[in-house]
Amino acid sequence: MGLVLAAGGLGNTAQVILGGLATGGLYAVLMLGVVLVFQVSKNVNFAYG
Repeated sequence: MGLVLAAGGLGNTAQVILGGLATGGLYAVLMLGVVLVFQVSKNVNFAYG
């Protein structure tokens, strides 16, 4: 608990966690699009996005 308070409190911790979840969600949506394009066309297309 001391580490959390030294880092700026629980507000900063929640902000970092939510930011990480948002970034991970964005990556997941982009990769889902890549997988869907690959499954339909059987061709790797990294120009998606």
